[in-house]
Amino acid sequence: MSNIVNGNVKLRNLEDLKNFRGIKKIKGDLYITNCPKLSSINDLEEVTGNLNIRKCIILENLGKIEKVGKTLNIDECLQLKHIKELRSVGNNLVLEGCSNLLELNKLKEVGGKIYLFESGITENYIQNSKKDLLHKCTWEK
Repeated sequence: MSNIVNGNVKLRNLEDLKNFRGIKKIKGDLYITNCPKLSSINDLEEVTGNLNIRKCIILENLGKIEKVGKTLNIDECLQLKHIKELRSVGNNLVLEGCSNLLELNKLKEVGGKIYLFESGITENYIQNSKKDLLHKCTWEK
């Protein structure tokens, strides 16, 4: 099995991503929606397009994801606590309703804006830990 998927992938109403184990890269967009028992995103390291994760209420971390080529949009992932390996987002980073996410860990590069709506990422944290990203951040809708 190849560890690269070419094309857009839409995953809905799944309990886990066990059939996705070993996949390192998606050349396209990845949409993960309403996966209420999904807690991690396993082996995936890069999405060249957009990555949209929505209503994965027990998702705790993004696994090994280091790079998103376009926009990363995470919405209503109430238990998300870690984006440990994420280093780069090519366009916008949107974190909405991720109140348990308190740190951006290794993130150094965002090509667009950073929208932190109802997230645990505070302005104080950005000023103290990610000062280079402060001018890109907004906490208001």
